[in-house]
Order: sequence, then structure tokens, then C-alpha cells
Amino acid sequence: MKLKFLFVLAAILACTWAAEDGANWMKNNYGILGRRTLKQICILGSHDSGMSEYKKGTALAHPCNVLTQSYPIRDQLKFGARYFDIRPVLDNGEFVTGHYSKLPGHNYQGGNGQSIKSIIDEINQFITTHNELVLVRLSKSLNSGKSRSFDSEEWERLFHMLDGTKNLFYTSNGKVYLPGVTLEQFTNKGSKGAVLYIINEAGVSLGSRLGKGYFYYSNLDPYSKYSNTHKLNNMMKDQINKMKDFSRNSYFLLSWTLTQGAKHSGLCRVHMGKSIKELAAEANSKVWEIVQEVNSFAFPNILYVDNIKDSSFVNVVMEINKRLNA
Repeated sequence: MKLKFLFVLAAILACTWAAEDGANWMKNNYGILGRRTLKQICILGSHDSGMSEYKKGTALAHPCNVLTQSYPIRDQLKFGARYFDIRPVLDNGEFVTGHYSKLPGHNYQGGNGQSIKSIIDEINQFITTHNELVLVRLSKSLNSGKSRSFDSEEWERLFHMLDGTKNLFYTSNGKVYLPGVTLEQFTNKGSKGAVLYIINEAGVSLGSRLGKGYFYYSNLDPYSKYSNTHKLNNMMKDQINKMKDFSRNSYFLLSWTLTQGAKHSGLCRVHMGKSIKELAAEANSKVWEIVQEVNSFAFPNILYVDNIKDSSFVNVVMEINKRLNA
């Protein structure tokens, strides 16, 4: 009886460690996840991933209305994030990340964050030593000097930089539906990491790069509609209802994020409105409530959050994945 108890205790501790080890959670849970398709797995997504630092910004920008994360991509990877929202900005000849909005009657307002070069370096450092799957969505490009999206030459310059990413995932079928690919296919049966760039911007041509680490947003084709509210209960109800209505037949991104709106964005600098991180703390404190709403027909494929500060979200993600295995 004592020996049986020790085996049970060891199994419990092993499962707990696998869930809490954010840097290796896919590999550690390969027995559960390996043969599942991406559509059958829940992963952690980082909203406005490059905005852990504030380098410079426009007149209305301030850390309280620009910063969405506390740690760079390097740490977010270690904390378990596997889907990254990168918004590239070309500013004075340098590619950086940005968090900008176009306000009525104004040019773009916002600020710059982590450099694209540093993100590539950090992904490379991680993916060569961790057999995990990493998805990077590129969207909302901005040439800040010209107040417009990237043209084809600027995209090509950015792609040339991204070509230096290690372990890009290659497939002979450029029209592949990525949610139908299994984790073991992405990672060569768990023997190597894989990186995919997902381009979410109209008019961009990938040309010969398609299928060679680069894919269109249509290859992923997620259902993704955020709640656009700063009210916690409204967001929770909206996202859980959308999950129940749409996740069965769609690759579903659940946006567990609160949006400042004009009042909080304009007044947070004088502490009369809540910062993005303060709103994130409210949302993140309730993230476990998603789990009780999950079943095999209603679950998030991407749990998309602000301000990933540790590996605690991996516990939520793996609890969802284990429930789908029941």
C-alpha cells in the first residue's frame, strides 16, 4: 500500500511539474499533445507581445496606455507563451514593435517597444534548445515617418531579417490548413522546435517563402473578436459565449483582455484612469473561470492575454488540454 501511494504521489508531482514548467510544457506533455492537431490543443497567446518596454512615442502616448507586457519575448517564451502578436513598425530606418492607434482627426498615436532584431535573437536562443512550437503573427505594420502601412519593399526588408530565424517550419503545401497539422508533425515527433510566421495584412505577397516558415493568416483562419470593453464581467460573458457558439467549428482565439477606451487611455497618466496592466490584472485574476466552461465542443485554441508575468497561465492551458483528453 505504501509503495502504491508513492507511485501515485510521484505521478501527481510529475504532472504538476509538467504544467508549471513554462519553457517545456509542450515537450513535457507530449504524451497527451503529440498526436493532437493544433485544432485539438489549447496554447497560450501573448497580446501586443513586443510592448514590454517603451522607447519613444507620440504626444498622447505614455507607458500606461502603450505597455501591455512586463517581460520581453525571451521571458514570455519561458513562461509558456506560444502565440505572439507582433506589430512591426519602421521608425528612422529601424524595425521595432509598436502599439499604435489611428485617432479621428489625428495621425497615428502610440509608441515603440522591443526591436525586431532582439525578438529574432531571443526566439533563436529559445527554439534551438526547446522542442516547442512557436507561432508569430505579424499585423498592423506602420511606417511611422509616412503614417502608412508597409509597402512591398519594406515587407521584403523585414522578411529578409526574419529569414535568419532558426527552425522555420517547412511544408510542400503552401495551402495547408495549419490547425489540421499535428504537434508531432510540427516538431518532427518532438525532436526539434518549430517557428511559423503568420502574415495578417492585406496585399502582402509571400511569393516563394510561402510554406517555408511563412504562412498567410488564412492558413490559420482563426475566429478572433475581442470584446472592446474595460468592464470585466462584460468581457467574460462575451468571450465565453463566443467560445460556446464558435469554437466547435473554428480555430478559436479567446481574447481574455480588457480595452482601455478613451477615458482610461487619456487619464491613466494622471492616475485618473486604469493602465493596460491594471486592467490586465483584473482579467487575469479571473482566468481560471474559463476552465469550468470548457468541454470537448467548446474550448479556446489560443488563450490570449496581456501581461504574462510567470508560468501560471500554463496551468490553465494544460488543465483545459487534459479536460479535452478525458
